[in-house]
Amino acid sequence: MQFEAQFTHLAWDEVPVTAYDDGNTLKQADVRHRYTGALEGESTLRYQCLYTPNGEAHFVGIERFVGRLNGQEGSILWQNNGVWRDGAAIGGGEILTATGQLAGLRGAVRFHAVHQPENTLTLDLSFVPPAG
Repeated sequence: MQFEAQFTHLAWDEVPVTAYDDGNTLKQADVRHRYTGALEGESTLRYQCLYTPNGEAHFVGIERFVGRLNGQEGSILWQNNGVWRDGAAIGGGEILTATGQLAGLRGAVRFHAVHQPENTLTLDLSFVPPAG
């Protein structure tokens, strides 16, 4: 099943971690998003971001969403990895776990985000019944 949700940045708090002598800089960012559409709720996300001298930023993180997916309540944790290049962040990742009515959710998320108030997240999902 494929779903779409829109997300808005509520917060982006970034701090330097290490400035390397080759011009690369490692930063940590704590991020919050509000989701609407197929996802209704908010998420928290922590990124490790490597800013390169050529203007790119490579990021890796874990995002935790709490709310509803298509009316079903629970939480979802997914990898959130990608790159900022040419004015857009492109990325996504695998769903790691889900709770509540979303337990058994599997799949992946992907996004293409630019500097605008709202961007779109696409979810490619399936449900695997929890063991037990």
